[in-house]
Amino acid sequence: MLKSLCEEEEERQGTEATEITSNWEKLKDCLNEHAKNFVSELSRLSELLLLEFDNFLIIDDVEVSELFAAHENDFTLSEWKQSGPQLQEKEAYDKLSVPEDRAGRSWPGLPANELLQVNAQSSIEEPVAAGALSAETATVTTAKNTLAHLATMEARNAAYVKYKQYFLQQMSHIEQEISMQLIDVQRWAKGWKDSVTNIKKLYN
Repeated sequence: MLKSLCEEEEERQGTEATEITSNWEKLKDCLNEHAKNFVSELSRLSELLLLEFDNFLIIDDVEVSELFAAHENDFTLSEWKQSGPQLQEKEAYDKLSVPEDRAGRSWPGLPANELLQVNAQSSIEEPVAAGALSAETATVTTAKNTLAHLATMEARNAAYVKYKQYFLQQMSHIEQEISMQLIDVQRWAKGWKDSVTNIKKLYN
């Protein structure tokens, strides 16, 4: 009777430990899928915006008339002051908002598998191999380089950093939960074994 009960309990404990481990793998797969989708959509959206901003009109697209160009240097400081704050503010805004180099450029992609590699190692505290982080999403080449392009890249990179922090927090939380569950299983198994030993002593 006791032997049969012990065998059933050992089988139950083994099944429980297996299910905990299986659940951990499923959670990792879920995190991986979510991370892949996020990076892919963030990369796609930023690419669309970068290419859309190529259609925006900038100062280089405007042809200045020969008459205006001939008299451009005749605009004195006193005349500029008399023009009022509206023109002054516009010129100041143009200098701040338009990059000096407005020619087309290539924008680097996002790390394509950094988060997946962290997850695959099953511990966020373990170092990630440098080669595994080299892959990136597609590079985007634009015909222009404007403030809108720069703002798009800053927002994209900030969003990735924020999501990475969220991802690592979720990884840490899940690992802690799984670890606690496995510790509980081990404690129960030890308690059960000690109880069986004590029972056997009573009848020996």
